Amino acid sequence: MVRSGARWSTSVRYLGAAAVFMVVLVSCGDDATTTASTSSSGAAAGSGGYAYGAPAAPATTAAPTTTAAPAAGPLNVKVATTSLGSVLVDGAGRTLYVFTKDEKNKSNCAGACAATWPALYGTPTAGAGVTAAKLGSFATADGKTQATIDGQPLYYYGADTAPGDAKGQNVGTVWFVVDGAGVIKKADALPSGY
Repeated sequence: MVRSGARWSTSVRYLGAAAVFMVVLVSCGDDATTTASTSSSGAAAGSGGYAYGAPAAPATTAAPTTTAAPAAGPLNVKVATTSLGSVLVDGAGRTLYVFTKDEKNKSNCAGACAATWPALYGTPTAGAGVTAAKLGSFATADGKTQATIDGQPLYYYGADTAPGDAKGQNVGTVWFVVDGAGVIKKADALPSGY
């Protein structure tokens, strides 16, 4: 028999997890909420000028969990087929993304952005369908090694929970999948806020 206190404790934990997710979701915002908080220079307050975006979730959708990035070290990236066609994935088949506000070999995703879009850490090796000469890495501000393709830092999307998920495509009109040579696949973009 389960004590009512144990059920209450579990309910409080779920409620707490949902509250944390909402804080992250609100702090990332989408283009509509970021536009409302822009200063006269057009930069979103507290975001370094970038709207990181998070898709609006239907009321019946469970809160996504953030996928932890793997530890630094050698890692395999390859091309796999998803709902968006052939895209770059990690060795486990999880979709990888680029942030169009990044600079070559420099990430501009920090804080709440990094919580929603964990970096792919490590030195990538080319798997099936990947142009090895396009792979690289750089040292982040905190001393970690972040993987790149064609100089573009690589990330996961926290709402992608299974291999082949591609829910981060076109989020905030700044997050996109890439092919095995690092070419951004905007033509396959889902509508913003999907």
